Amino acid sequence: MRRSVLLAVSVLALVTSATGCLRIVEKGEVGVVTSFGDIQPDEKTEPGLYLSVPLMRHLEIYNVKTIETKETMQVPTADEMLVGLDVSVFVRLDPARVAELRSSVTGNAMETLLIPTLRSQTREAAGGFKVEDFYNQEKRVQISSEIQRGMIAKMESRGIVVEDVLIRDIVPPRAFQQAVEEKLAQKQRAEQKQFELEQAKLNREIERTRAEGAAMAMAEVQEKLTDRYLQYLWIQSVAENPKIEKVYIATEAGLPIFRRAE
Repeated sequence: MRRSVLLAVSVLALVTSATGCLRIVEKGEVGVVTSFGDIQPDEKTEPGLYLSVPLMRHLEIYNVKTIETKETMQVPTADEMLVGLDVSVFVRLDPARVAELRSSVTGNAMETLLIPTLRSQTREAAGGFKVEDFYNQEKRVQISSEIQRGMIAKMESRGIVVEDVLIRDIVPPRAFQQAVEEKLAQKQRAEQKQFELEQAKLNREIERTRAEGAAMAMAEVQEKLTDRYLQYLWIQSVAENPKIEKVYIATEAGLPIFRRAE
């Protein structure tokens, strides 16, 4: 009975130990095998189920899918200002060189190699441009391309593939921001002055047109104000006013003399 119990316990311990050492390599991952501390670079690990036993056959799994790494930094520009940048770099591990990277880099390769290189290449690229260039779409693409080229030169020799670099956000120096705001204010003031000038010019044109119209009307009236026309206007006004008493007396002009009725 005692022997059966010990056998059962031994079998259970063996099964538990073996199950705990099973590792699964999924699609988008590769495994690096070490045996007694030595890396086995020729041992391929396609997606599947593997046995990993400490010391004898240890399996480390690495993600080889594209990942995004973000970094925020301040970099000096060509005009000796500090501009804040939010930068993203998209990278992946070269599956064929993961074992080589594992043997040459201690710890997390992304933290050990990628971040310092990204910061260094960003500072180097930004140093060739002025602050205002970061607000020009074409220049910003050029800056990103230069960072990416520098990253590729440094990283791909280590087995890290750099796919893209993007500048997500820009924080300008306070002095530059104030200069931009002042320039915008000056532009607005100039536009306001131009508007006022055009408005004054329009008002002068309107007044000139009115004066010309009044002068033309006066000239026309003066042209029509003959003696006969004045007599006609007087007779018409008298005819329309019943309070005026009419007394017909012969005059040289043949016109009657009028007297206002009481």
